[in-house]
Amino acid sequence: MILFAVYVLIGWLIARNFLFTDHHRFELTETPQDRGLNAEQFRFSPDSSRNLSGWIIRPASPLTEPNACVLMIHGYDSGKDKVWTFPDDPTYRGSMLDQGAESLAQAGFHVAAIDLRSHGESDDFGMITLGHAESQDVLDTLNYLVAHSSQYGIDPSRLGVRGESMGGATAMIAAANDHQQRIRCLWIDSVYADARRGVSDFIQHHGVPRVFAPMARFFLEHMTRVPVDRSSPIQYVASIRCPSLLVHSSDDTMIPIRHFEQLQVAANWHTRPEFWKVHSHEHNRLWREPDYHARQISFFKATLTPASC
Repeated sequence: MILFAVYVLIGWLIARNFLFTDHHRFELTETPQDRGLNAEQFRFSPDSSRNLSGWIIRPASPLTEPNACVLMIHGYDSGKDKVWTFPDDPTYRGSMLDQGAESLAQAGFHVAAIDLRSHGESDDFGMITLGHAESQDVLDTLNYLVAHSSQYGIDPSRLGVRGESMGGATAMIAAANDHQQRIRCLWIDSVYADARRGVSDFIQHHGVPRVFAPMARFFLEHMTRVPVDRSSPIQYVASIRCPSLLVHSSDDTMIPIRHFEQLQVAANWHTRPEFWKVHSHEHNRLWREPDYHARQISFFKATLTPASC
């Protein structure tokens, strides 16, 4: 009984720490203005209960067919302005600007980014649900961008989304529920396929034995009142109609490559994505692949041209 009580307590502590970490305060931050980019902050209220915060970068030079916009979605315990560092990689510093916002703006795209609910400068609105509830923030932001398209100089029919890790799951769930088909394409980086296994992989990566994962998931579901499976992208692939590209590293130890492989072999995709496996990169660091930015730019150019939209 004592051992079982300890097991339950540790599972509760894992879930509580996962859900109640402060996702608003970041040790290091970087805004587009810090790099001299032409950016504007925005804040809007999708409903009376919450506010979302974001920024939009105006392109450095227009495309042949200008005004396409890419919305970038961050992952767990991150934000539009967070600078990531890792103890195992002392030379690493990377923000959303490094992951593609700056290079896409230089290529002629408008680039927007938001803080998901309960992250960064956005309001708290319930607990983290690994993408399920957060997907509504993506759809609400797209509605905001469409409503203010003239103000920002964007074409509301040419909106793409880039998501990484939990942000990738959030983007995929949003695309599956995008009944107005405003999301024209998806770039998905390092996403988990199955959120249940993703939780196990995440806690193991942080030094906690996987044996505690079932109890942690139990408390996650009990606290949020959202089944973990509702945040599994593999459950939504049959409803994603837009072109997609999924990229993952074989050396990702936080979200192992088997998640990518599970999505790759799924037979029920409505629109089968392009899959790109890279090597020698840990989680959240794929943008250092030599041709990452060029390929990301090419993907959005191909899928957000007027002919493709």
